[in-house]
Amino acid sequence: PWSPLALGQPWTPQVSGTDKGLFSVHFPDPYTGYICGEAGMLLKTSNAGKEWVQLDPGVSNWLMSTHFTGRDTGYICGDKGLLMKTVNGGNTWSTLTSNTSNALNSIFFSSVNTGFVVGNGGTVLKTTDAGSTWVPQSAGTTEPLYGIFMSDDSNGHIVGTADFHTGNQAIVKATTDGGLLWKSQPAVTKKGLSSVFFVSKDAGCVAGNGVIIRTVNSGTSWQVVYSGSINLNALFFPDADTGYSCGAGGEIVKSSDGGKTWDPDITANGLDLYDLH
Repeated sequence: PWSPLALGQPWTPQVSGTDKGLFSVHFPDPYTGYICGEAGMLLKTSNAGKEWVQLDPGVSNWLMSTHFTGRDTGYICGDKGLLMKTVNGGNTWSTLTSNTSNALNSIFFSSVNTGFVVGNGGTVLKTTDAGSTWVPQSAGTTEPLYGIFMSDDSNGHIVGTADFHTGNQAIVKATTDGGLLWKSQPAVTKKGLSSVFFVSKDAGCVAGNGVIIRTVNSGTSWQVVYSGSINLNALFFPDADTGYSCGAGGEIVKSSDGGKTWDPDITANGLDLYDLH
């Protein structure tokens, strides 16, 4: 079975109880966590991952990303334009109207009411009423977008991967006005990008196909801080200094200096890792 990993040292395998792919994990508090994945798979822990129980979202879609704004209120997005919300800790889920059939790859709430979703076809959606309505935004691209991070309701970044035939696969765009305008930034890499995380409004990192890039000026300029051969799928900083990125083959790399340098941390059981939190 796939083994979600709990953040900490050493990394300890946990029993998921499923052999389905698991794509996204989010802990709204240290003990309560949610994981979503393939074919409607949805898991919850109430004891920091010691035990995971399966929830029923009532759909068989691939669930690509989850984000909770509190212990009981959260969201998931998935293929075929799926958006769902729970207000009772995942016991029941309601379907939200996305008005798109594109796969939705990542969801992020910058506050209780304000959230964003990115997906295939350059899709960007925004809500300001806790998911009741979603308004499309223009990202200036039709390429797939895989990651979003908002430092607050106004400032944030989206990342993605352009078609490899273009030669330059990297997509990094930023907003300072809540998504009214998404402006392209110089990514300093031509490799596809999948995840973004900022420790402050100015300082953040982006991970992708064998690369991590870093900025200290909100993306006005970027620097390559890690180069490797594996595809990195996710980034997470539990504090301003400590960061982790995970990816293909169970590879995990770690930074202890705010993303300036990265070193191998562990190779976990050889299975591809898609997210960490």
